Amino acid sequence: MADESSVTATPEQRIDRASEAIRRMAEEVLGGLERRRRWSQGDKARIVEETLAPGAQVTEVARRNGVAAGLVFIWRRQARTSEQVVPSFTPVQIAAVAA
Repeated sequence: MADESSVTATPEQRIDRASEAIRRMAEEVLGGLERRRRWSQGDKARIVEETLAPGAQVTEVARRNGVAAGLVFIWRRQARTSEQVVPSFTPVQIAAVAA
């Protein structure tokens, strides 16, 4: 049976209550109002490496680590492209100029 106050509430009031309930749930799950998780480079590398194991499925690895599969695919692509663009240094000798 519906609460009498919810029956007489305006649509705006119902939306406000629902929004508040969702905010509270998000606080419980994330431990605060932060909307996005911050992944360290080490965590990203570990998760990407896990997906490269023979027989590994990206979606399973992502689910096990609590990450969206699409984000893991992005990290994999970034790892591939960063490996291709490796900075290289050329040794240089500078000769002293006589004054």
